[in-house]
Formats: sequence, structure tokens, C-alpha cells
Amino acid sequence: IYKILDNDKLDGTVKTQVKEFIEREMSNIASGASSYYSSLSAMDDDEDGLMGLVRKQLNEVLQEQLTKMMDGASADYALYTGGARIIHHATSRDYEQWPSKGYQRLWGMLTHRNVIKSNRAETVITPSMNVGECWCFNGTEGQIAIRLSRSIVVTQVTYSHISKEMAIDPVSSAPKEFELWGVVDQSEGDGAAIDEGKDDSGSDIINDQGQFSKIQSTRKHEFEFLKDFNFFLGKY
Repeated sequence: IYKILDNDKLDGTVKTQVKEFIEREMSNIASGASSYYSSLSAMDDDEDGLMGLVRKQLNEVLQEQLTKMMDGASADYALYTGGARIIHHATSRDYEQWPSKGYQRLWGMLTHRNVIKSNRAETVITPSMNVGECWCFNGTEGQIAIRLSRSIVVTQVTYSHISKEMAIDPVSSAPKEFELWGVVDQSEGDGAAIDEGKDDSGSDIINDQGQFSKIQSTRKHEFEFLKDFNFFLGKY
């Protein structure tokens, strides 16, 4: 939406008003995406004025996102509500930013105030359309291990993140390169790299249908996304 507005060379004051309007709309989405989407779809097409134009564009963006999410949808065995769980000992630590001064750190340990903490890794397997609901870790490389809800033959892996059109700030922290590992022998902790990929398109939904035959016989399939998540953690 911002790109469209910039291309039209709107006056700076109007841009500010439009951005404030969009932020209010996104807040409404965060409080109830389904009901809000329904209300947008039911609106009259002849709504006049700049706000009507922006609302229409926002509606189109939401429709596009929902279409992408539903297109080719299949069973999700890495869904938290479906029984999948994070394997914390094999997952990067959640990002935390503590005060630099000793007495402030001590106060933070006692009261948990003045400490910036990321959402837990469970956020990754709990789908959400809300802006800012992400999982962060230190640095630009990390990993997350997931125990699937049941033993399966992996045929496709999909990961998604908020699109550039819906983001209030530029999307510069989405996963770019990844590797997929499957645990072959849990007692030994051995693993085999079964797929890798790179997102150069800037797409918000990546569908990967690689060769996954190496982990078809495991009791519980665990897999990890690794390498170059390129997260700017400070903003969270």
C-alpha cells in the first residue's frame, strides 16, 4: 500500500494521515482478523474519498494473502495446536536484551522489568496474521527443532511470513536461506541434511517440494531450519 501511495506522489501530510489510518486498520485486524475481513468484504464498493481508496487497497491485500494461504493447503503436522512441539534443547535461545548497568540487570532479574524479550519459539508453529508476532534470536544464524504431531513421510515443507504489503516497517528480517535436517537416529542424535533453499524472490510464502526420502522410517520426525535467517532483532 505504501508503495502505491509513494508512486502517486501524495502530499507528505496526507501520507502521514493515510499511514495512521492503516495502522489503526491493522490494529483492528490484530484484535480479530476473521471478523474484520468479513466486514471489509461486505462494504459498499462505491465508498468515496481517499480513506475509501486506502480501505479498498487494504482489502485487496488481505484477499491476496488469504488466497495464498489457502491455495494448495494441506495437512500441517508442524502445528502447535495439532500436537507439534518445539524441542528446546536443539533450538536457539530466545532473544533477550538486558540493561548494561549492573544494578539495572539485578533489578531486571528480580522484577523482569527493563528487559526486552522475544516471543517464545512456539510462535513459529502458531500461525498468525498479526504484525510483530515473530520469534527472534541473537545474531543472523539460528535453528529451530520441531517434533511433528505424528510420524509422516515428508513430501513438502512450507514456511510463511508477513508480506511486504502488510508490514508497517520494511520486511528485512524474514528467513532467506535455510536447510532442512531430519533426525535419523534419536539415540545417537545423528541427522541428515535432506533439503536446502534460498528465497531471492521476496515472497512471503515459500513452498518447497524437494526430495525427502532419507527420513521416511523415523519414529518421530524432527527437523530444523538453519542458516542465515537474517533477523534484525533490535526492533522487537
